[in-house]
Amino acid sequence: MKEKLLIFDYDDTLVNTEERLGFVFDILYGTKFVSFRKELFDIIPCEFKDIYSFLKEKKIENKTFNEFASLFFGLEPDKTEVFLWVKELLDKLTSQGFVFSICSSNDYIKIDTNLRRLKLRNYFNPIISRDSGYIKPDPRLFDLLFKDFKKENLNCVYIGDSKNDSLLATNSGVPFINFNDFKKISLSQKIELINNKLDEIK
Repeated sequence: MKEKLLIFDYDDTLVNTEERLGFVFDILYGTKFVSFRKELFDIIPCEFKDIYSFLKEKKIENKTFNEFASLFFGLEPDKTEVFLWVKELLDKLTSQGFVFSICSSNDYIKIDTNLRRLKLRNYFNPIISRDSGYIKPDPRLFDLLFKDFKKENLNCVYIGDSKNDSLLATNSGVPFINFNDFKKISLSQKIELINNKLDEIK
């Protein structure tokens, strides 16, 4: 019987980073730039020089990029919270024999610290982060992740929220679930969808 692996993106898939982004924009600009995160992470590469260009293009020039970056990327872990249904989903899928990992563009220490605070760290192994030296959608991210498993004895699904997440899954031959749709359905429907995705690759 094949091992069942569910791979999660981290920001806005396990934890609600949009609220953190709004918090930063409230501090810097006095308002939430609602469409910012979707445009930033779905359209342009997540690299500092590109973010800076993007901010300038949007005429957000009254604060320096360094101020923005230090707030957004440097916020304490307790500024993010897990989606309310995540723990129950993990427990129900664990009872069905699933194991879990994370593939994220965030850094390992922040992910690890936050998951420990949320009492979720024991669910996830391995955690592949930007510390790996690769960025999404490079399939070498999943190559690193699969080293902990016998790939020929593994069925897996990836859940993410961005274009790069989708491309990573495609580049790696892994079924993908778009979190923006996934978060809108009931817990039982979530579990059914995950299992249906696994059935597609048997």
